[in-house]
Amino acid sequence: MLTDVELAALRATQEMYLPDTCRIVRRDVALDSYGEGRNEYVDGPEIPCGFEPGGSEYTGVDGLPVEVDGTLRLPIGERLTEQDRIRVLRRAGVALSPELEFSIVPPVRLGPTAMVLKLKRVTR
Repeated sequence: MLTDVELAALRATQEMYLPDTCRIVRRDVALDSYGEGRNEYVDGPEIPCGFEPGGSEYTGVDGLPVEVDGTLRLPIGERLTEQDRIRVLRRAGVALSPELEFSIVPPVRLGPTAMVLKLKRVTR
């Protein structure tokens, strides 16, 4: 079992190895002129992340296979919901053009040093 001090040191080391930059794009529901709800996405601040591209099959929450396009590590404590999106802005300091946008494939997993998300590419 890790002590609190050891766990804090591991988390600090993990954050040093998040070489990419991303943004949590938060889902919000806005009412249109007819009173119907529609999804809007609002950009959050830039945050460090670790993005690993690659398609694979993943077992979803319901036990069914889901195709995913990548995995993302975020510092523990980032607030997000499974309805939010992730936009990858830079890989190893190099700006992406176009930026990559993903939906979150549930569940969000909490490891001892980072949050781990499976991602599915979104085309705008």
